[in-house]
Amino acid sequence: MMRSTLLALLLLFGACSGDGARVDAGVPDGRPDLAPDPADLSGDATDAAVDAVDALAPDVKSCAPAAPTANLQLFTKLKADLAALTDPAARMARIDQLMADLAASGGYPPRDASTVVLLHRGSPGGQLWVAGTFNNWSVSADSMQVFADTDLYYLEKQLGSARQEYKLVSTTAGWFRDPLSPHVTWDGIPKEGLGDFNSVVPPWGAPDPNGRIEWLAVKSPQLSNTRDVFVYLPAGYDEDSCSRFPVLLVNDGNESLTRSHFDKVARDTFVAKLARPTILVFVALASQADRMSEYSCSTADNGPKYADFLCDTLVPLVDQRYRTLAAAGSRGIIGASMGRAPSFRAHHRSVAGQPHAARSCRGHEERHHVWKCWSMSTSTRRIRRSAQARSAIAKA
Repeated sequence: MMRSTLLALLLLFGACSGDGARVDAGVPDGRPDLAPDPADLSGDATDAAVDAVDALAPDVKSCAPAAPTANLQLFTKLKADLAALTDPAARMARIDQLMADLAASGGYPPRDASTVVLLHRGSPGGQLWVAGTFNNWSVSADSMQVFADTDLYYLEKQLGSARQEYKLVSTTAGWFRDPLSPHVTWDGIPKEGLGDFNSVVPPWGAPDPNGRIEWLAVKSPQLSNTRDVFVYLPAGYDEDSCSRFPVLLVNDGNESLTRSHFDKVARDTFVAKLARPTILVFVALASQADRMSEYSCSTADNGPKYADFLCDTLVPLVDQRYRTLAAAGSRGIIGASMGRAPSFRAHHRSVAGQPHAARSCRGHEERHHVWKCWSMSTSTRRIRRSAQARSAIAKA
């Protein structure tokens, strides 16, 4: 049922968000004001906003996809520097500098068109290996080496340009994803609970035809915690450097990926051209023990703070980091079971940013207001109003 609801909401985006938009990099802050008219949530305002963005379209040549960044030389330079350094503190400082240089130069892992270096910092409590698609998931074929007097383990390997999946394996911690890599995907192992992820080495020089998932660790000043956020970027995201995309936030982010496979549902929907490609933001809980409080309808719990986190911390971060359509008419939020409550609470944040606590968990819509964060939620009545959505649900 939840997967059908996701499909229906994606179809609604196709009707409400207009055509693709391109934004000139010279526009202040990287994006124009796309706020729709408060008098109309029918989609006309968003279409007009998108048309305004289209008028700013730069020359096609300037929208070419970003070229891959070869930063393997940073690791090569590290090895040379460590060979000349004998002081343990200086060696550790040099490794700290490597990590900062990687973040500034194209990210992790350091690589070129054929060679990839996988890293791990810390004490694994024993031997450490890398198992993945490139060695048939062998737990003994590729062991990581450690630089003396440091906490940096590494594997330098010829992997070519194809996409690869992998995990780290230690004699004490078992199998775990690479904590340095932002690139992840569900590991495909069905299990109770939240499930696990593989780390991914992205393909070199070409967009992933299935889209890709980036992992972020996002701090919440409202809730004083940090949570995993998984951002699914559809295949079209990497095909040029100008197009902007609607955004759909998904509560219970871990389970929506590892148990409901929402990214696969979205990918198949986009490939079939049933809906406009959309960025999906899967918002996990910092702890499953927080679910009752953060998804609560009671103002005595953390429901209002969670809505504030979504609207005031996460949405600005996503808009800053990714090429989004920063308009209320191009944002949606979805949740299953208790996850519906924060969907409606965030949906009912007004232009002034004040929560409507008395009606935050009701399943109705205010069609003549523009909310600060959202113009779409998992309202059953809205989904039922779409004949296209009804047909999709019947076929799902």
